[in-house]
Amino acid sequence: MITPCPLTDLEWEVHDQPDPAIVREFVHRLVQANELVAPPENHQPLAVVARSDSRLVGGVSGYTHWGWLFVGHLWVADGSRRTRVGTRLMTMIEAAAAARGAESVHVDTYDFQALGFYERNGYEVFGQLDDYPIGHTRFFLRKSLKPAESHE
Repeated sequence: MITPCPLTDLEWEVHDQPDPAIVREFVHRLVQANELVAPPENHQPLAVVARSDSRLVGGVSGYTHWGWLFVGHLWVADGSRRTRVGTRLMTMIEAAAAARGAESVHVDTYDFQALGFYERNGYEVFGQLDDYPIGHTRFFLRKSLKPAESHE
C-alpha cells in the first residue's frame, strides 16, 4: 500500500499528449479497484457493417460490458439513410449483444444527430447535457433487450 503524502510533496504534470503507457497503467489500476466491488469488466468489442459491392454503406460499433451493450458509433451513408439500414444495423448489434448476455443497451447522441431515430427504435432518454457543444444538447438513451413480458 502506498503511504499518503501531502499534496505539496507531489510532482504535478499536465500532458497535452499523454504517454499511452501511463494512461494504461492508471486505467488498469482503476479496473483492479473496481473489480474489488464489481464483477470483472469483460469489455468485448462488437461491430456490424453493411456493404454493397464491397462499398461500405453503414456500420455500428461498440462493446458489451457488465450486461450492457454500449453503442459508440453509428454511421449510414447519405444515400442509404431512411432506407432502414440504420435500423437493421442496430437490430443486428442488439441481437449479437443479447447473445453475449447483454440485457440492455445505452447510447448517446446529439440534437443534430439521431435522437428521433433512436426514439423510433425504442430507446428512452434518461439524461441530457445542455450546451454540449454550446447551443446544442447531448442526449443519453437506453433500451431493454429483454423480451416484453406477456400478460396472458
